[in-house]
Amino acid sequence: MKDWYKEYPDLLEREIRVLKDNGILVDDANLNRGAFNREGVRLICTIPVENNLGLNLTDDLKLNILFPSNYPYFRPDVYVISGVVLPRHHNPHGKNLCLLPRPTQFWNPEDRIYKYLKERLPIVFEKGRIIDQEVIGMDPEEQAEPISEYYTNPTNAVVLSARPVIENIEVPNDEEFKVLDHGTIQISHSPNGAKVKLIETIMFGDEFLPVAVLDANSETLKIVLEKWFDTKDRVIADFPFNNFLKSEKTLRTKWYKINSLEKLLNKNDSFNWLIADLKSKGVQQPLRVVIQTRNYVINHIVGLLFPEEEVAGKIDWGWLLFVDGYVLRANDQKLRVPFPFPIVLPIMSVDRSELFVRIPHSKVLNDKTISIIGLGSLGAPSALEFAKNGVKELRLIDFDVVEVTSSVRWPLGIESAGMLKTIALKNFIEKNYPGVKVKIFHHKIGSTDHIAFPNENEKLEEFFISTDLVYDASAEEGVNNLISTLCREKKIPYIEIEGRRGAWGGIVMRAIPEKKKGCWMCLQYSLIDGTITPPNEDNNGLIQPKGCGDLTFTGASFDMQNISLAGVRMAVSSLSKEDKLGDWDVAVLSMVGDEKKPIAPEWETFALEINSKCPICNAGSLD
Repeated sequence: MKDWYKEYPDLLEREIRVLKDNGILVDDANLNRGAFNREGVRLICTIPVENNLGLNLTDDLKLNILFPSNYPYFRPDVYVISGVVLPRHHNPHGKNLCLLPRPTQFWNPEDRIYKYLKERLPIVFEKGRIIDQEVIGMDPEEQAEPISEYYTNPTNAVVLSARPVIENIEVPNDEEFKVLDHGTIQISHSPNGAKVKLIETIMFGDEFLPVAVLDANSETLKIVLEKWFDTKDRVIADFPFNNFLKSEKTLRTKWYKINSLEKLLNKNDSFNWLIADLKSKGVQQPLRVVIQTRNYVINHIVGLLFPEEEVAGKIDWGWLLFVDGYVLRANDQKLRVPFPFPIVLPIMSVDRSELFVRIPHSKVLNDKTISIIGLGSLGAPSALEFAKNGVKELRLIDFDVVEVTSSVRWPLGIESAGMLKTIALKNFIEKNYPGVKVKIFHHKIGSTDHIAFPNENEKLEEFFISTDLVYDASAEEGVNNLISTLCREKKIPYIEIEGRRGAWGGIVMRAIPEKKKGCWMCLQYSLIDGTITPPNEDNNGLIQPKGCGDLTFTGASFDMQNISLAGVRMAVSSLSKEDKLGDWDVAVLSMVGDEKKPIAPEWETFALEINSKCPICNAGSLD
């Protein structure tokens, strides 16, 4: 593929001509010197004080317009070189203007740069000067502009923490930089020597500059802020997951609450300036901590709390880590003389209130216990979905191990081969969703091997106690019969999911005791008598893999997940105060039609009524 200016050589000339025709000066000398370098095409333009764009300028506005490789499919970025500084919609660090919201749909590929500047610059100049938070909050087109986003470096170093409790939101409106409060942080980190690529140099104009870059092929340096302490050594934030990194060593560093992030980071040699300022004011300085990666050595870590926009019209306390260190390698080359280079790292919150803000309808799971039977290609993905959506506790029962050949549709892959499915899922969930408690039961329900699988009823009692819902993905009718009967007796909501051979379709059903409707056995009789239409299935969809003592069905995970996701959705709705599924209790999925050709997934729903032949629901009326 060619860059746009090579694919459409006349387009750049037209863009420049239109700019000039409308009184905008274009630096042709700069263009000829090398606008087409690694950073792409850039135009240095000047909009004079007297202009036809409707801008009220006191000085000429000098802009650097940087084009993407596939312009005009994507918008150019516009940077201010000189002429204006806006309090909002203007990156204080990179100096680019926020002319449009970030999603690409806001850019019209038919627009050209002059039209873009003429339409958007006056709007940004007007709104970018508004600092009244009440006015900003009333504008439906506004969104928060967290100041920390402008300064943090995109690296593959991750910092995790619970958010400290900050009582005072009021920020003094001082011209000078001030430290308002301070304390200490206890930290742990992944082992020294991790091959983390943090630093590369790039060409910016005629100058080489070091930047922190993301290297997807490198390990991630993990830093956990385990505890935040105030000046009286009281804990104001506590990382909720014990021994998350299994680190043998913890370090202590400092945090400072400041009145302005910009007033600090815009200083030359800002980290050393901070140390000097702390010393002059008699505030405790940070101790040296050494963390060494392949390319970078950290000497100091400082936590910063500062005011920033949380949502449009509201100021709260932002946070980040300010790191002092020096570069050992750049562009994979060892440097003869390491050079100092501070890094600003974002902190990622592990607070549950922030984790689940994107999934408000899943909040119902936060205090629930769900017990899952069967961890195959339906039960295992379901367990992961419950964990991902913040369930309080999972209880998992299964007897099988992870096979290499089943990894094509089991969610954790070959790395888990040979492990018990219960243990593989427990390890994965506790590592990736550490707020979820996982209790496992190694057991085969109905087995006569009382040595390998002893005390079945005792295990089932423990499995059922205080559970909020039982989720049956066993694909075993005998198990379905027993477990659904026990749920009915114990008045526990019961959900069962199953697939059909060839993954041509499947069924999800529920029996909620309070509804006093049909049961699992009613469903079986309804499928037999046609009251509920069963899905199609592949009559040739059973195979026996080499070395396996049992038959198994054919079917891919991308088909089967239609069933497991519907089951999880049914569980969440059934646990909610407002059951949004309505009156239906059974959903039948068809993905292959009557002509045995694939169709779009098609669901048919049914109310689960008491079937007249069900021996459980009609026990009192049968002869």
